[in-house]
Amino acid sequence: MLSYLIGVLPPQLRSNEDTLDHRQSVDGSRASLYYWQLCVACSMLRAPVELSSLEPIMNTRVSLQRIRLFTLALVAAVACWQISVRVRAQGNEKPKTAHPSAASNAKSAATKKSEAPANNPEFAAKVKEFTTQSYFMTELVDHLPASEKVPSPDKILGYTIGSPGHLTYTKDMYRYYRELEKATPRVRTFVAPEKSEEGKQQLLVVVGDETAIAKLNRYKEITSKLADPRKVTDAEAEQLIGEGKALYWASGSIHSPETGSPEMLMELAYRLAAVGSPFI
Repeated sequence: MLSYLIGVLPPQLRSNEDTLDHRQSVDGSRASLYYWQLCVACSMLRAPVELSSLEPIMNTRVSLQRIRLFTLALVAAVACWQISVRVRAQGNEKPKTAHPSAASNAKSAATKKSEAPANNPEFAAKVKEFTTQSYFMTELVDHLPASEKVPSPDKILGYTIGSPGHLTYTKDMYRYYRELEKATPRVRTFVAPEKSEEGKQQLLVVVGDETAIAKLNRYKEITSKLADPRKVTDAEAEQLIGEGKALYWASGSIHSPETGSPEMLMELAYRLAAVGSPFI
């Protein structure tokens, strides 16, 4: 503000060297005009004192900012408290089982239990021992159905997959899948024409019901036609969609340090091949 006011004053008052020369030629009226300009300038320099009227507004803004910060801190504290409560509740929760003990209808529960395949008790004991927290356990993985015809991975490998100290080699995984193919018409294996960067085979395992596996070539043809809409009309596409099957692709061991997925896929293939429940 001060530099601006000095800049608008007449040249006679800006230059110390010319002040004495010009002061002699300035008449009374002009001197009076300069005097009033100086008065106005001084009054403007004192203007900040009048800004005190804005202090309530500034104080209000500061108060609102404090309220916002306090509200944000309160919300964060409540969120942390809810997360801790949920974690504690999960830690105290009893592990779920494949067959709930409480059923609304005792007769239907008994019927379901009699129809359900027997479970592998050794697997159930191992998975309970090796699972670090109870909330990792669900009714889908806390048991493994036993089968007299279809071998589970531990019957071929000699250990329960996922056990500490056991990491299955690729050749042993392929050995298990081929044994699975021999035991059930629900499984077929294919070798990709391309090999891995290390020159190893790449295996494709197909699991489905017997009818779908028997018509696998037809479903491959349908999928191939639908992949290129230029080769089919809309009516043909609708007919192919109604006849075809949805294919689900699951890849394992895409990244070298991810060792859990290829192990899990052996158990998944066994469950799909051996279990005949409506869920599967």
